[in-house]
Amino acid sequence: MISNVKQNISVTLMVGGDIRTPEKAKENLEAGANVIVIGNAIENKHSLITSIAEVVHSFK
Repeated sequence: MISNVKQNISVTLMVGGDIRTPEKAKENLEAGANVIVIGNAIENKHSLITSIAEVVHSFK
């Protein structure tokens, strides 16, 4: 769905919801998300922010 939306818009695509792992964050970025939004997942597991940040910053 993300890639389909990305192909049909010309604005920044923000994606959120159910991003609970670095792998899911990478999957969303590879699909075309420009920004990922992580909410409740980091409330339960603070170390998640570091691992997801590493994925985001290494994504090209």
